[in-house]
Amino acid sequence: MLAAVAFTAWRFGREHSFELERLEWRGRATLYGTGGLLAMAMVGRQVLWGTVVGSVIWIVMVGFVIAGGVTSWRLWREL
Repeated sequence: MLAAVAFTAWRFGREHSFELERLEWRGRATLYGTGGLLAMAMVGRQVLWGTVVGSVIWIVMVGFVIAGGVTSWRLWREL
């Protein structure tokens, strides 16, 4: 699963390299940070769901991933 996600991200980066370069540094940082947070949420899901506090942390992480994705998409649409 992780290999498929990595391949899709690599392919997206190659196909949209011009648009990614046109984003300012904050837009790229938001996009890449969101991807990293998504990877951390995917990897740590089983461990975090073991406790109530961990479950809340995981839900907050997913919320930040959604917010970062929406922000990146809006910045991309403004290009």
